[in-house]
Amino acid sequence: MIGPNRAIPGVPPWPRESRGRSYPLGPTVSPEGVNFSVFSKGSTAVHLLLFDGVDEETPSRVITLDPHGYRTYHYWHAFVPDVRPGQVYAYRAAGPWKPGRGLRFDGEKLLLDPYGKRVVAPRRRSREAATCPGDNTASAFRNVVVDPRAYDWEDDRPPQTPFVALQSLSQLQERALDHSPQLLEACSERMGVRHEIPLPAVAEH
Repeated sequence: MIGPNRAIPGVPPWPRESRGRSYPLGPTVSPEGVNFSVFSKGSTAVHLLLFDGVDEETPSRVITLDPHGYRTYHYWHAFVPDVRPGQVYAYRAAGPWKPGRGLRFDGEKLLLDPYGKRVVAPRRRSREAATCPGDNTASAFRNVVVDPRAYDWEDDRPPQTPFVALQSLSQLQERALDHSPQLLEACSERMGVRHEIPLPAVAEH
């Protein structure tokens, strides 16, 4: 296992990471690198693991997030230069083991980023290994850094509905449901609002 913040012998060292920012959560891509941020209230130590590929059994780099410099309130963060979209990563978190209080930290287990936008599985993936004692790095799911700005939305465009229109719609719903669900549906379509629950069902309820 590669030690914290250490390069592989014979390979030029990486540029030094900095404390970065606590917001936004997850990986945030910039021209200089990637800012990583994750929320963990009960942990006493957090490590960011970078992998050279999805199926790599050991990380090429482990970055220890120092609680004195890389933590803001309950947010652990670091800016890692020269990291690009496509970088495979995961976390480890150490902390108390108190199941009665809902705390089940295990510093040997690889953890997904709950704010990550893509998850991948290595060939040796094993859910069983995640429940057994010991290191499960070789068989655990990982995240991949994604730049949402590079996503191809094709012809899809956001409706750009003004907030004041949404407020008006909320007020309209209370009255329209009492009198005419059809009126509400027509107004909703005009404003670009989609209902997850069919309006007739709401009206009947």
